[in-house]
Amino acid sequence: MDLRMPGMRGVESVAHITKLANNAPVVVCTALEDPSLVSRLMHCGIFKAVSKASGAEELLIQVRDALASSMKSSLNAQNSQTQITSSKYDDNGSAGLTNRQREIPQVSTNRKAQ
Repeated sequence: MDLRMPGMRGVESVAHITKLANNAPVVVCTALEDPSLVSRLMHCGIFKAVSKASGAEELLIQVRDALASSMKSSLNAQNSQTQITSSKYDDNGSAGLTNRQREIPQVSTNRKAQ
């Protein structure tokens, strides 16, 4: 997106996009090389600001890095969720039940058999 478009405010638009993007990495390519602008963009949550003067190859490198970072974050989040879920269960596959609580289904089954 062009940060200097009539009727739009670049930094505010980027902040809105990063919020809507739900943790997707945002790479901004701009002709503006103002350190305070880059700082404000980074504060909005972008992954990287790339100068148009850097060329297409640099932009491609940063987009690839952003995608790799996003994939790594997704895998880490999935692994964390798996660890949380598996930590709820003990070695017997019970969700932290006491021995007495595990006996209840057995007692119920024995009564039906009698």
